[in-house]
Amino acid sequence: YGIIWFSASIFNYFIEMDEEQKIQFIQRLTGKYSFGLWLQPLFWVLLTQLLRIKLVRKFLIFRLFISISFIVTFERFVIFYTSFYRDYLPSSWTMIGISWWEMLLSALIKMFEFTLIVFLYRYLKNSKIKNR
Repeated sequence: YGIIWFSASIFNYFIEMDEEQKIQFIQRLTGKYSFGLWLQPLFWVLLTQLLRIKLVRKFLIFRLFISISFIVTFERFVIFYTSFYRDYLPSSWTMIGISWWEMLLSALIKMFEFTLIVFLYRYLKNSKIKNR
């Protein structure tokens, strides 16, 4: 996935962007909020790689922590951080108004995806054991 993203970004930078978009892209990569762009993919990769550790796989609490971390994404944190940074007026705090319905739907979709991946993994693991 990372190779595809990197090659698409390079293609987009050199062929499709004009000068103003190139400047904005470079500022996004190196600017004040660049941590949001760089840490999110690392966060996802590290969370998935935690499942390789036997201790994490063994205890349910660790797996629940990982699944909750996928629900509360790093991107959402970056959106909240950048929208509230240096903005102390209560009138502008409603810019990101997420209803309970949207939060519930988002959580259900992410839990469904996680469950689907776990069942697929177990199915493939069991089919390999039966084939031996």
